[in-house]
Amino acid sequence: MLFRTKSKASGKKIFLFVFFYSFLLNSCHSIQIKTDEDIKLEKLLETQLLLAQNYIDNKKPENALEILKPLDDKFKDTPNYLNILGLTHLSIENPDQAMVYFRRAYRIKNDTAIGLNYSSALIHKKQYKKARKILFKLKKDKTYKKKERLYHNIALTYQYEEQIKKAILYYKKATTENPSYFMSYLQLAIIAKNLNKIKKSEEYYKKANQFCSLCFEPIEKLAEIYKSQRQENKRSRLVSSYLEQKNISDNDRKSANILLRKPKKQTSYTRKNRRINGK
Repeated sequence: MLFRTKSKASGKKIFLFVFFYSFLLNSCHSIQIKTDEDIKLEKLLETQLLLAQNYIDNKKPENALEILKPLDDKFKDTPNYLNILGLTHLSIENPDQAMVYFRRAYRIKNDTAIGLNYSSALIHKKQYKKARKILFKLKKDKTYKKKERLYHNIALTYQYEEQIKKAILYYKKATTENPSYFMSYLQLAIIAKNLNKIKKSEEYYKKANQFCSLCFEPIEKLAEIYKSQRQENKRSRLVSSYLEQKNISDNDRKSANILLRKPKKQTSYTRKNRRINGK
């Protein structure tokens, strides 16, 4: 499953990619007979990790942390437990602690999905070169089937460093690898708008909306573009069409309804006073 966090750099919204890596416990590679207690512990961990993942998914990371804490004594050296702990701390905006858990998990098990999450924590901490070094190493893993996620985080490191040409290159690599990867389209749209390429930005936001119809972000940004172009009918149709969907979150529905409200017209008296007061 995907987990999206937001971070800010120079006033821009940046979408980091992290991967919910709650794989089930594999049987031991060494020849070893499991006791009933071993099996019971495995089932306990499996159940609790799935529950924690569900809490994170539903934006309740504090609940996830609460059920994970009692497991620490028994599973503090288990990579998938450490990985979920890292995701939990990342979602409550605690990248320092998240990085500790991801780093420990990655050292125990040199796994691409865990390494990807570790890179996201490093990006949060503005350690872009270190994140990129890990990502370029992970890119060599031929068995990993989701390379667009690696390309996306590489692009983020360049975008934060304002190496825009390289950022665009890797976002495009991500969308070439997976044409439905909407998060890279969002970042390409942001870059295009910052470069004053409004038509191109509109195209990328439309792509993002195409592959994530429930996402409010592309709708909000397209509405802003149409408003600036005084295309109120187009803006209204866009938002109304979005609201027709049944599975939108309550917060996104509320935000979309606000977009439909028409701004109140100012009286000439109000406008005059604002000019006098320098507002």
